Amino acid sequence: MHKIIFVKLSLCILVFQPFSSISQNPSFKIIFDSIYPLIEQDRYDLAKELWISTEKKFKMDSQEKWLFLNKSLRQDDITFFKKGVKQLMKHSGFNYSILDTVEINRSEFDEFIVKKGLTNWMIKNSIKHYPKWIVKNPTSFKVKNYVDYMLTVDQTTISTAFNYKKIDTLYLDDYDRHYELLCIESMADIATFCNSIENFPNNIDHGVDVFYRLQIVVVHALKYSEESLNYTWSILENHIDKAYFDGKISSDLYLIYDMFLFEHTGFQYYGLLENTPIYDKKNYLERVDKYHF
Repeated sequence: MHKIIFVKLSLCILVFQPFSSISQNPSFKIIFDSIYPLIEQDRYDLAKELWISTEKKFKMDSQEKWLFLNKSLRQDDITFFKKGVKQLMKHSGFNYSILDTVEINRSEFDEFIVKKGLTNWMIKNSIKHYPKWIVKNPTSFKVKNYVDYMLTVDQTTISTAFNYKKIDTLYLDDYDRHYELLCIESMADIATFCNSIENFPNNIDHGVDVFYRLQIVVVHALKYSEESLNYTWSILENHIDKAYFDGKISSDLYLIYDMFLFEHTGFQYYGLLENTPIYDKKNYLERVDKYHF
């Protein structure tokens, strides 16, 4: 029986954050291979220095900026935190609303913002800058809304399926097939949207948390069955490749693809897993040369 995975929004960044990612944008490799390890070693000052120097050279993923600013606030680097958040509000569509302060919606970091007495400052500056960002970036706002919609549909479908399976176990095979078709339908919709904007939604072009939220939807389709995995990759691979080679995303999705291809077939494709047989081994070296993983 196929398994449906439900990924809580508050955990999506932790679960699917790339590790040791390498792409055509060197900033990803620097972030994951150098900056975050420095943070883990409690060497924040060195991590900050490297972050600033990297930001001067390369386009940085806005979601990673937000995550790094989380670290800054935990280090009581308030001035750097406020400066960075304002930049995200002005240029990357970061928005902090009163809904983020409601207890049921609060993340662990929202609690930290409250503790530091920054809630009113965050909301005030969002009210000031977010509407201006929308006016200046209509395409990014369109992308942001689309991703939010697709994620809502995905989460609602999964929640409904979970409850259905608890109530009625008679037609589970039929429902599994129905959900598989819903995954395929969503992937076709995403591919059509990518064609319309000539891009794959990402955090650099379209703002904070756009890519990771859409990634949750894609991951569910890759995970669900071999058929939905094959369809997803066949229809989205070119869009993912373009974003990767344009330096907009890391190698994260390729790794996830290898993980679920192995789960379904016992093989991987891109060679990102250790001690795992390669599918289409004849052309493997061409892929290595192309992607430089």
